[in-house]
Amino acid sequence: MNKNNWTMYVWVMLLSMALAACGANSTDDDPVSGCTSNSDCAAGQVCDTATGTCGDAPDASDASDASDASDASDASDASDASDASDASDASDASDASDASDASDMTDASDASDPSDSTELPGRLEECPGGTCQDGLDCIDLQGTKTCYAPCSNDGECAAVEKCLQGNFFLSAANDHCFPNICQATGGQLISVGLAQEAEFGGLCNAGGQDGTCMGSFPFDTPLGSADIGLCFDSSGDLGVGDVCSAVASHDDRAANCGDGSVCVDGMCRAVCLGGAECPEGTSCQDANLAGNTVPGFCL
Repeated sequence: MNKNNWTMYVWVMLLSMALAACGANSTDDDPVSGCTSNSDCAAGQVCDTATGTCGDAPDASDASDASDASDASDASDASDASDASDASDASDASDASDASDASDMTDASDASDPSDSTELPGRLEECPGGTCQDGLDCIDLQGTKTCYAPCSNDGECAAVEKCLQGNFFLSAANDHCFPNICQATGGQLISVGLAQEAEFGGLCNAGGQDGTCMGSFPFDTPLGSADIGLCFDSSGDLGVGDVCSAVASHDDRAANCGDGSVCVDGMCRAVCLGGAECPEGTSCQDANLAGNTVPGFCL
């Protein structure tokens, strides 16, 4: 190489280095100048068009190292779909059934079920809503609604009831068990068929059986207030102190009180009308029967 060519080569190299320095210091606001293709670089170099500089071409054997950064098999560790099955533990719908099991709601229905008749009025109780317990009818008599049991004869009614039949004044209650009212001679209810004649404390007809007329006590009747009594079946098979049922029918002699006793509060009680003495441990008192204060019971 002659002197002139060598001098030109040195100037070319200096110029290339100056251009490379300018390219390295350029900013986004300064346009990049320098090489635009490999043809602008020396043999064995390549052009970096992003910086406009020439540099040594990379060793092709190094390209295999790049696979480490993009190795798809390693990515499977982070995106392994099989691990997603663990998330099912938090969203397992079968576990949610413990909190929302619809079958548990049947427990609440026991308290709110309107068909539960035990919450409704019972025998001889008022029924302003028009509904009674099963087996009873709500009947309106003179503006007062009361629950009565249907019947075809006296034997089907309770110890203090009779089967009302053919009554003109209380026709709505016919063929239903009605309180067996007794009244002393001359009582106004006797003439209209609402009461039987019997002396208070004396014998009365209790469904064809011997009964006791317990009274008297004031009572509002369709004909006005009157002193009345109730005729209790008192000739059953049970004795004083035995357990009894106030709703046992006349026909069920084994469940009715006898020996002149009367079923009060689930027990056969002796009576003390007319000055009769009570058994030891009891005294002559009034009893509350169907909302009425009835005298003459040994309680």
